[in-house]
Amino acid sequence: PTVPANLLSDYAGGSLYLVIGLLAALRHAAAGGSGQVVDAAIVDGTAHLSSMIHGMLAAGGWQDRRGANLLDGGAPFYGTYETADGGHMAVGALEPQFYAEFIRLLGIEGQVPQRDDLASWGALRDAIAARFQERTRAEWTAVFEGTNACVAPVLSLREAPDPVSYT
Repeated sequence: PTVPANLLSDYAGGSLYLVIGLLAALRHAAAGGSGQVVDAAIVDGTAHLSSMIHGMLAAGGWQDRRGANLLDGGAPFYGTYETADGGHMAVGALEPQFYAEFIRLLGIEGQVPQRDDLASWGALRDAIAARFQERTRAEWTAVFEGTNACVAPVLSLREAPDPVSYT
């Protein structure tokens, strides 16, 4: 699927922190009657938003290469998979209980390597990908709908406003 067109630094690093600053300034003005200067630097906001990743790197919990980590597409239980009809499903089964439900509903319970065995992530990803190829996006959506497996269809911009019509 296409990566979203919004940019972290512009939409969150700048705009989000600007709105927070404006709200704080309005609150201050309402309470004390004086205005405030709001400094909303995009670089500062983006640095703050990425602080968790930098902390994980410093603690040895993040590898300094793409596709090798829990949250950057490295984990086979946190990513997207193509379905039989060319659609995609998004998987975010990070916690053990969500992962167990995901694997059970996918129908590969007991047939795949353990989720915490990083050396087997490639084999696990291949097994998950092969299974998703067996059904359409609509069929997989029906399987996972209303569950705690943390799986949802990836919708296009046209589909997103009315997801029921497309799943």
